[in-house]
Amino acid sequence: VKQGRQVLLVSSGAVGLGRQRLGLAKDVVANTANVIDRQACAAAGQGILMSTYDMMLQRMGVTCAQVLITQGDFLSRERYTNLTETLDRLAALSVVPIINENDVVTGCHQLDTQQVFSDNDKLSALVAAGADADGLALLTDVDAVFTKPPDHEGAERIKIWTPDMKVEIGEKSTMGRGGMASKIGAASVAAAGGVH
Repeated sequence: VKQGRQVLLVSSGAVGLGRQRLGLAKDVVANTANVIDRQACAAAGQGILMSTYDMMLQRMGVTCAQVLITQGDFLSRERYTNLTETLDRLAALSVVPIINENDVVTGCHQLDTQQVFSDNDKLSALVAAGADADGLALLTDVDAVFTKPPDHEGAERIKIWTPDMKVEIGEKSTMGRGGMASKIGAASVAAAGGVH
């Protein structure tokens, strides 16, 4: 930001933080059919998530803003235009938007009949492409993309990805909706949208 770069940050964590704050068991919230508890956790956790980012970024002299997105924001031309214009204005003000799906009102993906994104990986790819971003970094706690889960025998790190590669996908975390398959798909979506 201080070098004149536009930074957009898509983050998860509200449900997990809210779960801890509300004292709910991990398995209760991990059940995607348990919509109301997940939405309550998102409501309780969103403020904690933003407070954390605000405190960290303020220490660096950077201002952040919360941007909550729903599926409908990509389906309505007017809402999409409002979203992109807001992101452009925040960039002009050197503000880092902290973007997250509004899980308080859209916590049940099984009921979304017109689903544009299913997780933050795809959301970040769509936002990056829509913002004409130069690059997209998808973060994970896995060291790289491997031919199979890295803890499996014979797993090899893939140095350069090509669409024809065969990858055996392992289990994703119980709290998240993404996983390595999601990251690979999001990278493909971003690349198709002109993002490196």
